[in-house]
Amino acid sequence: MVRGLERLGARAALLAESDTVRECMVLQWFHYAYGRGEGELDACSTDALADAFAASGGNVRTLLLELTQTPAFLYRTDPDAEAGP
Repeated sequence: MVRGLERLGARAALLAESDTVRECMVLQWFHYAYGRGEGELDACSTDALADAFAASGGNVRTLLLELTQTPAFLYRTDPDAEAGP
């Protein structure tokens, strides 16, 4: 065994229990899935994603499914489109 890897399990468990790590994962998956950063109008979506991810015990498959159920995903807008009149 490579020296130091015996502690990896304990470190991974600490990371998995961290709210900060969960929130970071939600935002990083949001950025990747939607191809953009989150804006002010995405707060409800990111909060719902974070709640679902936490409720699932940090299950990434659940997070990926939930990413497709948010208004930000269902009603995507063209970022290059100009604002209305």
